[in-house]
Amino acid sequence: MVDQFDCNNIDNNFRAFLEGLCQAGFGNLPISVLYQFYLYIFETFTYIPLPFDDNWEEVLNLAEEVFVGD
Repeated sequence: MVDQFDCNNIDNNFRAFLEGLCQAGFGNLPISVLYQFYLYIFETFTYIPLPFDDNWEEVLNLAEEVFVGD
């Protein structure tokens, strides 16, 4: 079972991740969806790439693939 999102427990990594996604145009998605994407990114990279990380562009490409499609 996947962890449930708790609005009262947002760590700094998740906050920075959300801010980066919002700046990239994904802020219109529900926070629960963005949290699931956060978990997916952690499973994919085994850490959370944040804005200015070498893998951030790949995170944005995955977000576009997942949320926008072709």
